[in-house]
Amino acid sequence: MPLSDHSVGVWLYDSTSGSEVLIIGGEGEARVSSAIGENAATLILINQQTPVRIVGRMRGLEGNCSGFIMNTLGRDASNDRATFLGFLEDETVPRMLKFGFRDIPVLIGNATCNETGENEEQYEISFDYWQCDNFEISS
Repeated sequence: MPLSDHSVGVWLYDSTSGSEVLIIGGEGEARVSSAIGENAATLILINQQTPVRIVGRMRGLEGNCSGFIMNTLGRDASNDRATFLGFLEDETVPRMLKFGFRDIPVLIGNATCNETGENEEQYEISFDYWQCDNFEISS
């Protein structure tokens, strides 16, 4: 897979079609927040000071990715923007999100992609993501 050689930025791609989008930040790196989603409740029992945490289910990683699509590293910003907008046409199709050492299948939503008004072609991008395969916890 060609993406395994990409070590710069964040990559959103479709593993079946090979379509990919490079997202970078103003300082060279995009911003990705991630947390393990869970369905849980915290209770304080009567006459107890220690809280009790009841976890019903843990989901996979979820968070937000933001940065820029721009002409860099041989990429064409208008093509990457068109690819990203194509991904948004069906948000129920899993895409792959590659950042750091993670390469996970995700659903994306709540997306924006706007021109920045800079002299060069550049788009500010933001989207939420939710991991959509089994999330395993190893001990």
